[in-house]
Amino acid sequence: MDLAKIRHNAKTLVQIINKKNIEILGVTKVVSGSPQIAKALTSVGIKYIADSRIENIKGMTEAGVKAEFVLIRTPFINKQLHLL
Repeated sequence: MDLAKIRHNAKTLVQIINKKNIEILGVTKVVSGSPQIAKALTSVGIKYIADSRIENIKGMTEAGVKAEFVLIRTPFINKQLHLL
């Protein structure tokens, strides 16, 4: 993965979208919650990272990703206690 290209593209989107008072959520679902990609996204001003798995969000948090996290689906019943 080319983190420089990811940063460039994300920065371009942030500059365009923020002019319209809209916040972007960086979605890491397709990259299994990659902390490297999440850090690339937050480094250019993306404040929110969304993922579909609690484990991915936990991994990004433990890796030092500084963001507000959004769970983009209802968790499995056996994982719901982790949200409390």
